[in-house]
Amino acid sequence: MIKIRIYKTKDEKERKVLRHAAEYFISRLLPKKKRLDIKIVINPNLLTEEKMSGSCEPQDEAVNHKHYEFRIEIDARLNLTDKLSILAHELTHVKQYTTGQLYSDARKHDISIWEGKPYNDQKVKYENQPWEIDAQFYEELLLDEIIATGILKKYG
Repeated sequence: MIKIRIYKTKDEKERKVLRHAAEYFISRLLPKKKRLDIKIVINPNLLTEEKMSGSCEPQDEAVNHKHYEFRIEIDARLNLTDKLSILAHELTHVKQYTTGQLYSDARKHDISIWEGKPYNDQKVKYENQPWEIDAQFYEELLLDEIIATGILKKYG
């Protein structure tokens, strides 16, 4: 079962848009996936405290380098379109983690394994990390697709 929970937003429109978008993005990124548990937290301090607009962290122990439970955080101060963009980006990381395309070296926490090849997170610039290039591609593609559905007008 795919479970999506959204926390720390009292705006009902935003909650509906984020849920609808998350379901859409998952259907595009992981069309055959039947088991996921995703917590989406709208964090008022993410940009201030962590210096990022969004994050995705597995919450379970990996099984054959694959995860099924995730916590996504999105900065609360972003406008709704930017939140959708970040959501698409972070759900791409969910795809990467749940398929085993990306995983962390259990012995060396600064090493990420992308498609079987190790990368030192400290030595490869963020924008050059292959999992970030992949997430950026899907972020743009999926944002365009979801906006074309009229989602912002539907819940407006």
